[in-house]
Amino acid sequence: MRLSIVAVVAAAIAAVPAAAWSFKDGSIAVVERAGTLSTAEFSAASAAGVIRVPTGATARVKFDVVGGVPHQAFVLVSDAVSGLQTVVVADVRGNGRARADIDAKTVPAPLLTGRPLNVELVLASFGADAPLRVPVGSVVLPAVDSPAPVRYAAQPEIHHTFRPAPRTAPRSITLLFCAAVGAALLGLFVSWAALGLAPNNLAAAAKASPFGHLGFLSALVLLESAFFRFYVGDSVFKLLGSTCVLAPILFVCGSRALREVRTRRLAGLW
Repeated sequence: MRLSIVAVVAAAIAAVPAAAWSFKDGSIAVVERAGTLSTAEFSAASAAGVIRVPTGATARVKFDVVGGVPHQAFVLVSDAVSGLQTVVVADVRGNGRARADIDAKTVPAPLLTGRPLNVELVLASFGADAPLRVPVGSVVLPAVDSPAPVRYAAQPEIHHTFRPAPRTAPRSITLLFCAAVGAALLGLFVSWAALGLAPNNLAAAAKASPFGHLGFLSALVLLESAFFRFYVGDSVFKLLGSTCVLAPILFVCGSRALREVRTRRLAGLW
C-alpha cells in the first residue's frame, strides 16, 4: 500500500512540467544615494533573509536571465497578513541583465505597514512553457500613514449655482446710442443737401437701375432687421444664415447702384 502511494506521488511530480526559464547571480541590495548599505544573494534553491530598508533607501533586485529575454519579468510583492500584493516590473536588457527597484514609490501605501513583505521573482513567456516563480526573500519597508479607504455611500447633496443670464445694456445707454445714430443720419442728409443732391433724381435713379437701388436698399433693411432680431433674442446661427444670404445680394446690387450713380455724376445730374 505504501509503495503504491509513493509511486503515485512520484508520477505526479514527474508530470509537472519544468520551468523553461532560469537565472543566475541573483542579489538583493539596499541602496541609497551614499552607496550600497547591504547585499544578500538568492537563487532558485535558496532565498535571501529579511532585508530591512531604511527611509529614503531602495531594495534593488538584480539577476541575469538565462536562455533569452522573457516576455514577462517582474517581482511580486505581497503581504501575507492582508493578502494584498503588487507587481514591480523588472527592466530586462538584451544581454539578460535585469533589475527591479522596491521602495515607497513602487509599492502602494496599503502595503507599507511595517510588516515584512514577501518578494518573489516571476519569469514567464507565451506558449506552453511553464513559468518560473521563486522566492527572493522578505523586505521590510518604512510604514506610512495610509489614508482611510473610500467607502461608497450617500454623499452630501450638491447645490449647483448656474451662471446668471446675460443682461441687456441699460436703457439710458441704448437711447444714447440711438441718438448718436440718428444724429449721424441727420448729418448725412445735411451733407447731401450741401453737396446739391436733388431729391427729384431718386425716381430717375430707380428707373435707370431698379435692381441696383431697390435691391440694395431692401437687402440693407433686411440685414438691419436680422441684427435687431438677434439683439432681442434670436440665435447667432440665424444671424449668420441671414448674413450669408443677404451679403451676395448687397454686393451685386450695390455694385450696380454705384455704377448708376457714377454715370449720373459724370453727366452732372447729381
